[in-house]
Amino acid sequence: MISILRKTNRKGEKKDGTRKSRTLKKKTQKRVSTVPPQLEDIPRLLDTMLNSKDGKRAAAAAKIIVDLCDNRNEQNRIRMVWTKEYNVLPALIQCLATEENEARRILACAALLNLSSSHESTRGIVHGPWMNGLIQRLCNIISRKSCREELRGLSLLCVRNLSMAAGIKNAFQESSNGKDFGPLKNPNSLFRVLEKSLKDQQLSPGKQLVTVGLIRNLACRRENAVLIAKTQIPELLLDNIRASSVPTTEWKSTSLEKVSLDAIRNLGRWPGCRETLIRIGTFDVMKAIIDSKRSSRYNALRGNPQQSQRLFKKSSDASLVFTADLTVHYDETSSSYNIATTSDSNDEDHDSFPVSLENQHAWAVTERNPFWMDRN
Repeated sequence: MISILRKTNRKGEKKDGTRKSRTLKKKTQKRVSTVPPQLEDIPRLLDTMLNSKDGKRAAAAAKIIVDLCDNRNEQNRIRMVWTKEYNVLPALIQCLATEENEARRILACAALLNLSSSHESTRGIVHGPWMNGLIQRLCNIISRKSCREELRGLSLLCVRNLSMAAGIKNAFQESSNGKDFGPLKNPNSLFRVLEKSLKDQQLSPGKQLVTVGLIRNLACRRENAVLIAKTQIPELLLDNIRASSVPTTEWKSTSLEKVSLDAIRNLGRWPGCRETLIRIGTFDVMKAIIDSKRSSRYNALRGNPQQSQRLFKKSSDASLVFTADLTVHYDETSSSYNIATTSDSNDEDHDSFPVSLENQHAWAVTERNPFWMDRN
């Protein structure tokens, strides 16, 4: 039998274009992989993220969705929330409820954080049919210590961003298990979860600050403020102020003491909260703060008696806690803890706070969070 042998080159490869075809295939794959993802890829990415049995592939698809709505692609956020074709919210919420792939949960939460960092996309989340389910999932994650700290922190930031949306009503008061009882009787409601978080002695300073900032935002609405006043949250806020060893004149706008004070002042804006604030000793705390500030001003103006007299002829602002002028104003730029002016009326609710993004400084966390998958 005569065998027909093909000629080979020095490297032992057949001279039929095999090596050339392999090289061309590798170049094609490399060129395809460098093409940035587009919105048109979202249906395929969602299918992979939800249905792939390979955990790494599912997490990689979730990471691409995060990239599609980060700061470099802000223009995509509206379409990823408002349009039916590219809406990612139901899939992301479904990922939050599944514990089998922790990496995918973290990335899904990061995508939600990006989507809640713009005014229009946040409005779509808040007023859409997914809001209640989203808050329930986020509260469940925040309250469970078995979840990774990174996931709990991202969930807390998401809720804080959503709390700043204009026109939001009672989404934060829904019961998380569908039973017919109020949010104060439900241990898994947002108010009880926040109360439990403030009581946690092991809570990191960063998460404690975000938690208090969220409470400050929620207190802008009368319905939320009245419910908060019925918990131990006001007392815990006062404890933050009392425990401070920093002089009041040195409090920064993003310090725990200052944010706690702002939350107390927002609560004091509503008549339904003032009785509670008086009972727990808020007036004495405010008076001590004012006296401390006046003492510092007096020492600074000791060399100028006339200016000092003009300063102390002004009426005491200790009553600010119990008047309608308790709006917390912010002039300094802060990307994480700004909150807009509330209404001057105690009897009417207005959808004027927080003001839209065009009329205010950056008001949400929009930084692109680095993940372990970026290190490859």
